[in-house]
Amino acid sequence: MNNHTILRQARTALTQDALLDMAGQLAQTLGLERLTTSLLAEQADLSHDQLFRFFKDRSSLIEAMIDRLYQRQTEVVNIWFGHHGGRGQAMMADHVEDLLTALFAASASIPGSEQLHRALHGHTGLAVRRKAMRSMIADRFADAVAPYQPSLTREAIWPRYRLAVEMALSTETLTLTPEQASRKPDPERLAREGARVLRLALEAA
Repeated sequence: MNNHTILRQARTALTQDALLDMAGQLAQTLGLERLTTSLLAEQADLSHDQLFRFFKDRSSLIEAMIDRLYQRQTEVVNIWFGHHGGRGQAMMADHVEDLLTALFAASASIPGSEQLHRALHGHTGLAVRRKAMRSMIADRFADAVAPYQPSLTREAIWPRYRLAVEMALSTETLTLTPEQASRKPDPERLAREGARVLRLALEAA
């Protein structure tokens, strides 16, 4: 791969990231349901053909926005389990609030993340993506805990963590409805409350 190709790919990645930021800001202002590729092209001062190089249609744009959200959260999960996954249940329990704090921060760093979370909860097709992400985190917990629970199979351990992950991460969505948004719990409190559920799972025999 020559330098010209590397530079071109770097520019493309940066441009796509900037477009996703712009799309997120539009979704935040207008609502995700009103976000279209035509609107994004107009905002970015691109022709439709130029935008087509990045996103074929509205569906591929929203998928790319979700991909980026989950990519950032997956990076957080990988780092946390890299630090704590092999150090026992007590150590994981002590630091599980850090995991949720970092996950919520990664989500907040994505423009339009609240609108994406609403779509992931409210749209049947997109809900599959949300469930897959949470199942992946449950997989990581089950893999990390299994060596310390020799009397249980991994299949017996997994449902506990799938349920705990679902409940813990659901605290992030407490501000997604107008009624709940008026109370607007702070992220630290959300992480603290979500951590209680995961900590109970990790401290169980």
